[in-house]
Amino acid sequence: MLLGHSYAGLVVTGVADRVPDRISQLVYLDTGALPDGTVLIETFPPEARRHIEQQVEEAGDGWRFPMPPQEELAAFGSLEGLDDDRIELLRSRAVDQPFGTFTRPLQLHNPAREALPKVGILCSFSLEDVQAIIASGNPLFREMASPNWRFVELPTGHYPMFSRPDDLAAVLMNLPSDASTQYDGERST
Repeated sequence: MLLGHSYAGLVVTGVADRVPDRISQLVYLDTGALPDGTVLIETFPPEARRHIEQQVEEAGDGWRFPMPPQEELAAFGSLEGLDDDRIELLRSRAVDQPFGTFTRPLQLHNPAREALPKVGILCSFSLEDVQAIIASGNPLFREMASPNWRFVELPTGHYPMFSRPDDLAAVLMNLPSDASTQYDGERST
């Protein structure tokens, strides 16, 4: 089982493309599988893109994206369920991200990854929200319409490992080790 949170949805999708035979299922924690050719920075609105590029230049030596200041952190994911102590814990464990990860396209070549079972753990969006996004035909979410996907809701913000760590662990422990078995947990499809 390979799990990716947030940006790491790109990472696990890329890894699955390279070694699908070594993975029994992919777990996307408050993220999804983006399509071939996706460049992360291009998924941001123009104003946010310019702000990120400015942060990289001014505070990241031109090559790294520093952890956003606390007053901007919510723009990168819901902080629901995090009190000041949890936000400080999150910030204390964060590291700057190389900006090249934002600017290089995801390159996918192996269609075998598409057959892998996938679980989306929905935190910032409800199942109803995700189904509406998929139904809208947005190409960034096209793969999530595949029958290889199932979803589990864990309502909280974007950082469930800090806001609901025990519940997140329970969801992960209850995912079937045999990926061909449908998860029968609460609020899943």
